[in-house]
Amino acid sequence: MTTTNKPSVAFWIIAIVLGLLWNLMGVYAFYLDNFGGEEILASMYTEEQLEYIKGIASWEIVLYGVATIGGLLAAIMMLMRKKLSALLFLISTLAVVISTIYGLTATNHLEIFGTMQSIYFPIIIIGIGFFLYWYCKKSTKKGWLS
Repeated sequence: MTTTNKPSVAFWIIAIVLGLLWNLMGVYAFYLDNFGGEEILASMYTEEQLEYIKGIASWEIVLYGVATIGGLLAAIMMLMRKKLSALLFLISTLAVVISTIYGLTATNHLEIFGTMQSIYFPIIIIGIGFFLYWYCKKSTKKGWLS
């Protein structure tokens, strides 16, 4: 007789809503910011913000991609019940932390984008990322991820 260790309903809600849907929105934002074209960007940002975005270094764009695409891959791994999801969520979240610290300390991001986009929204993103990392670690201990 074999037993299965099925994840709870809460696991699936967290994996789908906070994992998959949240990170799909992040990848969509990454896509729009980097491949959306001038018209789309002009509808989303002020002139001053557009100038800032045009001056972003390549490594910052790569970090943005690691954060968003890495988060989406982590969510997919979570849905596949793979413990690799925890590591990917950690890498993704650390990319957001690095990007946020750099933006707040080495650039005028706060002045151009304001408190909501420079501080509050990144705190929410980082909080969700670390929660997902923690939840995947907990799920691994419960045998839900392998």
